[in-house]
Amino acid sequence: MSLTTFDKVDKFDGSKYQLWSFKIIMYLRSRGLWGQVDGSSPPDRALMEQEHAAIVLSLTDSQVLHVLTTATAMHAWNTLQRLNESKDMASRMWLKEKFSTFRYTASSM
Repeated sequence: MSLTTFDKVDKFDGSKYQLWSFKIIMYLRSRGLWGQVDGSSPPDRALMEQEHAAIVLSLTDSQVLHVLTTATAMHAWNTLQRLNESKDMASRMWLKEKFSTFRYTASSM
C-alpha cells in the first residue's frame, strides 16, 4: 500500500464525519482491510497494522491527537466514532430545538 493512495480520501479534520467515515470504509474495503475493524475477518497482524496506519494517515494532526494511544485500527475507529457521532447528534438536536422554537418576526424577514 503506497502513501500516494491516500490522496483518494480527504483527511478528516473534525468536520463532515459521516462523509469521511463512508469514504474511508470504502477505501479499506477496496483494499480488503475493513474486516479487521468490524471483526468480520479473523485477526491478521499484518492487515491490522496496515489498517491502523490507513486510518491514522487519513487524519489531520488535530484528529491524530485523539488516537495517539490506540494500538489497533478497531480501537482508533471506535474512538473517532464515539467522539464524532456524539458531536453530530448533539448538533442535530441543537438545530432541531432551534428550528422548533423559531418564530417569524418582522426583523427575521
